Amino acid sequence: MNLRLCSPKAAAWIAIGFFQLFALSTKAQDNDLVEVRSKDDILYSYQARRNDHGWQFALSYENYAPKEYVSNIDSAAYGDMFGSSSVALMGFEVGYKYNFSAGSLSALAGYGGGNLKGDSLGETRSLTVTRPTLRAMYIMDNFMPEPYVAPYAAFGIASLSLDEKIIDSDSSLSGKARMAMMMTVGVLLQTNWIEDDVSKHSYQDIGLQNTYVDLFLTQYTNTAADGEPLADSSFNWGAGLRLEF
Repeated sequence: MNLRLCSPKAAAWIAIGFFQLFALSTKAQDNDLVEVRSKDDILYSYQARRNDHGWQFALSYENYAPKEYVSNIDSAAYGDMFGSSSVALMGFEVGYKYNFSAGSLSALAGYGGGNLKGDSLGETRSLTVTRPTLRAMYIMDNFMPEPYVAPYAAFGIASLSLDEKIIDSDSSLSGKARMAMMMTVGVLLQTNWIEDDVSKHSYQDIGLQNTYVDLFLTQYTNTAADGEPLADSSFNWGAGLRLEF
């Protein structure tokens, strides 16, 4: 019996054909795996998909009013200088977030500042406030598949610096309150449902888990130090935007 082998050229074409078939098969399998992972990422609820570790970034506005502040320039009271006006503190915050069954704990660092002017005493005065902060936050964000409403509480310290100046003269005062205690209570309102498709793709593309509207009240206490301005406040209202990754 004669065995006739194919020519080298034909063997080469057969090998190329097998290689292309294998490559297409592998690519199809890879595409199937990608589709499965994408489907899981998009369709799972926040409660099901979240990991143990994450991080937060926030922008905020706070209506800060140190009603007990007294000028070291001429002993004028805050209310006499600025009436019922408040310092509009604009700030940001970033930090690590640890998730567990009863919610989450975050360690956050932030910075804020603002300026207020008033002429109630017949002369224009300005009060500039800066406020670096360190605090811990507990969020109740794991009691529903999606955290549509997530109450929270935060405790920490803030270094409040108050710079006062009488603009119509050369009189000025720079004072730094010692590290004050700060306490915040608030609620996070999830906005993912407003643009559901956008939020899902944002999670898939950049890992954005949640976007929240942040509504809160913050109080500063125990700010007095020898020779420094008193910067205590009652609960100040504030609002902002908080992102979870």
